[in-house]
Amino acid sequence: MPSLSILSALENIYISPLEGCNLNCKYCYTKKNQDILSEKQILDFVNRYKQYLEKNQVQLKSILFCGGEVFLLPWFTHLINTLLDQNIFISIITNGTIDTLNKIKDPQNCQLLVSFDGPKEVHDQNRGTGNFDKSQKFVKKAVSLGFPVEIFFLITKDSYSHKDSFNIF
Repeated sequence: MPSLSILSALENIYISPLEGCNLNCKYCYTKKNQDILSEKQILDFVNRYKQYLEKNQVQLKSILFCGGEVFLLPWFTHLINTLLDQNIFISIITNGTIDTLNKIKDPQNCQLLVSFDGPKEVHDQNRGTGNFDKSQKFVKKAVSLGFPVEIFFLITKDSYSHKDSFNIF
């Protein structure tokens, strides 16, 4: 049997169901392939993983979803709600341009990590005109609905000079 410290390190997992995205950012590091995990594949894996942990008296506490842009998946909010029903805390890395927030039934247990590349001019230069405003609106709505929200501020050569003054509001 693995040690308790190893098992407790397994309480939180990352799942990347896709690398596809709705944007074409200059700084992107994903391969943009068309491979996608299905909702069934993810749920089957999570259930097997939970069973393994439970045999060792450990619980799965959280899942962080990253990708590409996970909100592109038409079934993603259903998946999130299913996992929230299992008392799993969810974190989602997103560009904040696809708003399906009203479909998530337990926002307090679903953290959003929204990526920004700097102030509007730097962000839109990288992600496309108008995307700073979309992401800013997404963050404001998420906060108003009770989601825990964090901002990923990407430090690059273009954004570095703004690191001390960046404020999305």
